[in-house]
Amino acid sequence: METPRDKIVMIVDRLGMSTEVAAKAMNIREQTFRANRRGTSSRNYFSEKNYTDLLDFIISEMEYLITYSFVNTKNADAYVYVADLAEKIFEDYPISRKKKGYSLFDELKTVVSYMETSEVFSDMEIYSEVIDDLIKKSAALENELNFFSIRRYNDYACKGKKKEHTMWIAFMDYRRRKAVKEVLKRNITIEP
Repeated sequence: METPRDKIVMIVDRLGMSTEVAAKAMNIREQTFRANRRGTSSRNYFSEKNYTDLLDFIISEMEYLITYSFVNTKNADAYVYVADLAEKIFEDYPISRKKKGYSLFDELKTVVSYMETSEVFSDMEIYSEVIDDLIKKSAALENELNFFSIRRYNDYACKGKKKEHTMWIAFMDYRRRKAVKEVLKRNITIEP
């Protein structure tokens, strides 16, 4: 059976982590890390917590690098375009709403439709943030009958157009799974 020490040594060696970085990731002193790595004494050992701390550190670093990579690629242009488009719609709203036939919902549909065509938004976190922002800003407008909501867009997207709204369908699935996880978190009790 693999011990926490075996797993930690394998990860540190495989990633070429320095003693300083590995010790910092596990919230232990470098000297303690070295002694635990050698495993020559029964007093010096890595715990399961050390292992999970190391994994959590690696995961958070990967998330940072992925985000950094995203922001520094051409794909960031798509995100900026969507953010600017939504901002312009809300900025122009006081004047636009007075125009005959204007619909805020129709304007915001263009934002979501654009996200259907860009791979940047295959990341449900980003897609979800944009949708949540549209809903929040739309709901803040007073006396707006054509506001943007999940239900309203879902009705639109699911009226025989599922092939054109694959991202939206994935987003709805993502929201459901997230809601189920939240319910489970609240209802799970940990017994001693």
